[in-house]
Amino acid sequence: MNRKSQATIVLIVMIAGTLLSLNADGFTGGIIHNGFLAAMIGGLADWFAITAIFKKPLGISWRTAILPRNRQRIMDEIITFIGEDLLNTSNIMKDIVQYDMSKMFIVYLEKLGGRNRLKKVIEPIFINLFQNINSDSLAFAIEKAIKKNGQKNILKDILIQTVSHLGDADVYAKLTHVFHGLVIKILDDENTRAVFEPVVHEIKEEYKEGSTLREMIIAMFDLSDENLINIIKNKLAVTAENLKNYDSQEYKALFAWLQGVLEGLPQNEKFNKILEDVENQAISNADIAGWTKKYIDIYTNDDNNVIYLLEIANKAFDSAVNKFISDESAQKTFDRWVKEKLSAFVTKSSPFILQIIRDKLNNYSTDSFIALVESHISSDLQMIRINGSLVGGLAGMLLYVLTYFAERMFS
Repeated sequence: MNRKSQATIVLIVMIAGTLLSLNADGFTGGIIHNGFLAAMIGGLADWFAITAIFKKPLGISWRTAILPRNRQRIMDEIITFIGEDLLNTSNIMKDIVQYDMSKMFIVYLEKLGGRNRLKKVIEPIFINLFQNINSDSLAFAIEKAIKKNGQKNILKDILIQTVSHLGDADVYAKLTHVFHGLVIKILDDENTRAVFEPVVHEIKEEYKEGSTLREMIIAMFDLSDENLINIIKNKLAVTAENLKNYDSQEYKALFAWLQGVLEGLPQNEKFNKILEDVENQAISNADIAGWTKKYIDIYTNDDNNVIYLLEIANKAFDSAVNKFISDESAQKTFDRWVKEKLSAFVTKSSPFILQIIRDKLNNYSTDSFIALVESHISSDLQMIRINGSLVGGLAGMLLYVLTYFAERMFS
């Protein structure tokens, strides 16, 4: 049973009680009758007042139907109140500026699970973007950028910077050790002897051709093809061994020569011209877009790469959060930035929100507006009727008692 029905039943009970106790005698009868009478009057008065808010009770039009007659003024007052108070930028920001947005954000991240929540929001977005990369457009953009900058000697600069590291002492030492191992491996290979034999034999034959003395010397020192090859291999092995010895003349001389060459390399016009030509030719003829697209497709279709990149992204996110938590300057900047954005948002949105509210209110007809108000406050208003009857009844009984004893005291 709703409150309106309850209030009506209470009023009916009071009216019935008043009528039934009309001819009651004695003190008890009088107090009961006056109680019911006052309760009936209070209930009727409150029913009239509450009904007058929404309509004309008993057809009386004087000072009644308050909501229908003042609908537009009430709506205008509501809009004015919302615009000047609730949506007022100064009023809103007056409270917001008292809070430290950075501290609130840190509490959310560290104590309320915000860090993991943000990761869960970002991860599917990241995966979706990664797996739906338009490889054609991206490859074309990369090719366009490379070819557009093709005349800026990118390849030349990279090669020069790479080669310049050869002049570093540690790098040079490692290279000489690698060179020594490579030479020894080549010299021990049987295929090397097969390469040397015809060359050495031809050189020896040309040397002794037409000279008996040279033939005698070759025979005297037993300079057969095999011995000559062994002598050459031993000489090369010794040279390679000296090149990896920090204190040898060969090591120092080659290092000094290499440094001189590298220092003059950037100014060597012939070298620069060769690199520029190679670079321009390579960029012009290369199918950069096709190669890039193929690589992108292969990379994005591999789930392991997605997992790997997600791990990198999560580590980068955690690192950024940890840095923010420990950086007071960044926190102050963030706090100021958030408040500026909020102020701008409120200032920009207030007229828009207010217009929405105005349009919404103006769309209500008089009946629907009354129904809307009544649906929200009807229960409380009906309690006024019930309380009015109860309070009126108690007041009537009290007045009867006072009147009853006053008459007997002064008569």
